[in-house]
Amino acid sequence: MSKLSCKSIFFLIILSLASGVAGAQSELIKEENIELELVSDRQAIKAMEPFWIGLRLKPGERAHVYWKNPGDSGMAPKLVWKTLSGLKVDEVLWPFPDRIPFGHLVNYGYARQTFLLTKANLPVELSESRQISIVAHVEWIVCIEECVPGEGDLSLELPVEPNGDFQPSRWAAPMQEEREKLPLDMNWSHNSAKIEGENLIWDLQSDTQSIPTGNLFFFPITRQVIENAAPQKFEISDKGLRLILKTSRNRQKPAEISGILLANNGWPATDGAKAVHITSKLEVTGFDNGEAQSWDFEGNSKEQNFSWFILLSAFLGGIILNFMPCVFPVLSIKVLHFSEKAKEDTSMIRFESMIFTIGVLFGFWLLALLLMMIKHFGVSLGWGFQLQYPEFISALIFVLLFMALNLFGAFEVGSGLQNLAGKVSGKRESARAFFNGLLVTLLATPCTAPFMGIAIAVALTQSSIVAFLIFSMLGLGMAFPYLLLSWLPFLHSMLPRPGSWMVHFKHLMALPLLGTVFWLVWVFEKQRGIEGLNRLIIATCLFVVGIFVYGKVQYAILGKLVKRIMLLLVIVLCAGAYVFSISGNTASQTKLEASTDDYGLYWETFSPERLRKYQLEGRSVFLDFTASWCITCQVNKVLTFSSAQVQKRLSSGDVVLLRADWTNKDPEIAKQIESYGRSGVPLNVLHPKDPSKKPVIFPALLSPGIFVEIFDKAQS
Repeated sequence: MSKLSCKSIFFLIILSLASGVAGAQSELIKEENIELELVSDRQAIKAMEPFWIGLRLKPGERAHVYWKNPGDSGMAPKLVWKTLSGLKVDEVLWPFPDRIPFGHLVNYGYARQTFLLTKANLPVELSESRQISIVAHVEWIVCIEECVPGEGDLSLELPVEPNGDFQPSRWAAPMQEEREKLPLDMNWSHNSAKIEGENLIWDLQSDTQSIPTGNLFFFPITRQVIENAAPQKFEISDKGLRLILKTSRNRQKPAEISGILLANNGWPATDGAKAVHITSKLEVTGFDNGEAQSWDFEGNSKEQNFSWFILLSAFLGGIILNFMPCVFPVLSIKVLHFSEKAKEDTSMIRFESMIFTIGVLFGFWLLALLLMMIKHFGVSLGWGFQLQYPEFISALIFVLLFMALNLFGAFEVGSGLQNLAGKVSGKRESARAFFNGLLVTLLATPCTAPFMGIAIAVALTQSSIVAFLIFSMLGLGMAFPYLLLSWLPFLHSMLPRPGSWMVHFKHLMALPLLGTVFWLVWVFEKQRGIEGLNRLIIATCLFVVGIFVYGKVQYAILGKLVKRIMLLLVIVLCAGAYVFSISGNTASQTKLEASTDDYGLYWETFSPERLRKYQLEGRSVFLDFTASWCITCQVNKVLTFSSAQVQKRLSSGDVVLLRADWTNKDPEIAKQIESYGRSGVPLNVLHPKDPSKKPVIFPALLSPGIFVEIFDKAQS
């Protein structure tokens, strides 16, 4: 034992001395399938002389890590400097990657040891030797068949010597090999990229540089533009090089595209460098992607020309919206008003129905205009996007509360606000019809009716003219039942005669309005937290007091000037209440990693990386895209996820449950929704175990029977 101990001690001493000779000292992270280390190409450094730092990544046998664009799945390593001790570092440079196929997916990464490189320099001259410390935080994912994420801090100690002969470190040679794999820049006399139909056409010409022979391959840096798994075509001529690349089904719309072009035989003009960097502005000719995309409930992309089927879907979706719970409160007011006027002049009723239709259309046109304008700037939005703003939710609460108090008889609209609206529109009744139509449109946005998902998804990927046409058909469909009732006299006989029952009916119809108010208050609390809820409750109390004061002033024996002053004070009080409700700090939106719902189902929080991880592991993944402001989502939860049959299938352990809560703005969720050809929630998607199978998209409105049938078919 003593001999062994002496040998061990001697070995440690030798190892320690060897480390001292090496100069630079680094900390190593070593896990089952990967090694990570911060290294330098120098044993020691000198001020004002640049050197190289590298993040060494060495995946294990059959394992790989990812490039800056991971391809169809995965996540690029992230490097964040925590301590630099006065060093100035350039941006991180990535050697060209390997193409890594996995089923029907293609990833870009490194199945070899590589170095993410950056040039560094100590800009301050030192008069004496000292040691500097470099610390970086690193996040990564390493994959074989399963993907394992990891993170940690790496450190590197470097001696600084004012004078001396600086020897290369043990990593200098392998770092130099990877530096030779860095893409270089080239000058092109002509460089243009455009999308024509399904292809990206990229033309490159050079007056001074020849095009290499041999195999070529393009690695895109800009994501979600080309189909990574599709064959790439290259046409070489005396004039230059043309790349013909198939565009992605879920293509984004960047103003510029970049990537690296790899030549196995090297580029002659760069002394044999294998990779060059290319970038160009991206032009889109004709329709976006050449054709519209329609989607069935199984998520299969059926590329077809824009057809009348889309317009019919929009029209039917608009009709069904009238029967959705989010529209019912205002619909009840419309029916009540029609009952009051049914026995009067039919021409006046028809005129009001036309004005109501114009109000509905105006609301849909306004939404279409906002969506098109914001989408133009590259922001991912969807149906119901305005309900992600607490300011809009609060305004809607005040409007519905105002209408409910009116139906309860707290005040009468006639001598004040309605006269003002009447002056604007010419007639009091016409103004009410128009604003009812506008309000119905705004209330409809939390709901997604059958047929609507396809229509809106197509609208948001087409030209402005096509989008406005689709939104117009949605509006016409929504107004159609009211138009039908007003233009067919024989339907009037089915309505009850006016009488005292209408007063009680008004009170009854105020209840769904109040129910909607309570629901919106719940949504507001989800967005702003308890502090925001307290402010909203105080604000609504002030608003109600103001409305009751207004009602008393209406019938009080007071002079006109006094009434106007009181009315002005009430308006100021109500406006102040609204401003108070939306002031204050927003609630922290920290997401839980996982939670169990009211029905015992265990949901993990959605992230693109988590979805890709489970896909690469070969597991079924069920995605539930939902939002607190989406009534259809809440109905689906109560009617479907509470079912024992559904719970049995979702809790069997054969499927991973991911929930994406879109109550607040989330660009990642918006992009994921767009990738399925949809524009809003509810959206339920099942990714089968077999990665070659396409995801299955469930209908917007679910029932246990429909869910079980589609789920079992997809899993089999």
